[in-house]
Amino acid sequence: MQQKENNLKAHLIICTSCTYQLPDQSTSNEELAINIRKNLKNRCREQFSKEHVRVSAATCLGHCDEGIAAVLYPSCKWFTQIRPENDFHLVGVNESR
Repeated sequence: MQQKENNLKAHLIICTSCTYQLPDQSTSNEELAINIRKNLKNRCREQFSKEHVRVSAATCLGHCDEGIAAVLYPSCKWFTQIRPENDFHLVGVNESR
């Protein structure tokens, strides 16, 4: 095994399998979580070097009952109930690292 050094400052991992209840009482589909991650990844690419900030997908982070979830490393900050309008906030979280 080899250990590798890197310049990564933040790694945000977003569950792309989570859903949540919409205002009309229907349930969102997984595509919404996938799009949130994709949009956030694109925003981070515009603002940060790929060497410093990463945005990745996970199929389950174990918080499905709390809606779309994410965890930010290395700070181990958890975010739940993520909605499309929250991506600006999550970019800001990455920026503060």
